[in-house]
Amino acid sequence: MWIVIKFDKKKFFSMQNDLKDKIGESVIFYTPKIKLQYVKKNKIFNKVKFILNDYMFCYHKNFEDKNFLEILKYTKGVKYLIPNYKETQKEIYNFITKCKSTEDKNGYITSKFFDFLYDFK
Repeated sequence: MWIVIKFDKKKFFSMQNDLKDKIGESVIFYTPKIKLQYVKKNKIFNKVKFILNDYMFCYHKNFEDKNFLEILKYTKGVKYLIPNYKETQKEIYNFITKCKSTEDKNGYITSKFFDFLYDFK
């Protein structure tokens, strides 16, 4: 089951390691990101941005158990867990699938993703 976690950006990597220690290696994290290029003083720079800012998706088969989720709330770097995740599993899965289908070989979202957003209008 997928959950959505709001996290502290400064503690992102340590939070992931702590969650793996508490939950196990079978946990899956997904944070869609985009690679931006910009020019400054005739030099090209790359910057990586999370498209969901400080939110990430996390999957584990035991997330259906509310007591299991209590462990996550007190992990360093986790600000809070988004409620009502059980009712929105289909939407979360569809969003992640669409993000992954528009990723390049390095795992960055391409411009095809933003074409997808205009299809809803």
